Amino acid sequence: MPFCAYCHSATSPDDKFCKFCGKPILAAAPDTASFLIGMPAPESPLLIANQFVMVRNKMALWIKFEFQDQSGMKLGETQGEVKIPLKYTVLDTAAQPLMVIDGAIEKMQPLYFIRDDQNNILATLRIKSSFMSRKWGIWQGDDASESMQFVTDSSNHKMEIRDESGAVLASANMNFALKTEKIDVSIPETSKVDHRLVIGCVLLAAGA
Repeated sequence: MPFCAYCHSATSPDDKFCKFCGKPILAAAPDTASFLIGMPAPESPLLIANQFVMVRNKMALWIKFEFQDQSGMKLGETQGEVKIPLKYTVLDTAAQPLMVIDGAIEKMQPLYFIRDDQNNILATLRIKSSFMSRKWGIWQGDDASESMQFVTDSSNHKMEIRDESGAVLASANMNFALKTEKIDVSIPETSKVDHRLVIGCVLLAAGA
């Protein structure tokens, strides 16, 4: 079965345009940098911070996260839409969009896209397994094979992004209180993973 070179959703031989991302089926895939570097990101403290915290007020009606540095200074926030699959827009402190996470349903399973601020697809995520430990496959660009995995473990509230060798590129730990939910995100300085990928994965794990 053929797949879209942009978002990796399944297509039929007669399709001229992808029904999920709208890109031409026969067009060449976009010229992107390597997966660990990603497309150029807007200048923002959030997208260069190797340690940051995501905070959600559980008493609020809408799912909304605020990003903070280690001192508590605000770096940005999410703007969510109540829909299935969930959709998030990540904004900087000036309310300018940095990235978008949205999705579609394919064969009764959710398919998620992490997009840049110009709506270009940076990565596609598919759920591979689900129970106490949920595993997501990650694809990007014209690579028809899985580039990374995002693994969440509900038993210890931990999340990790791993490369093909199993090395951890980023991690996150969830902490729950009566009224708030806090997620501590850590990206090693030696890791070149795109921060937008990390943010998108953690948001999906927290809200999907």
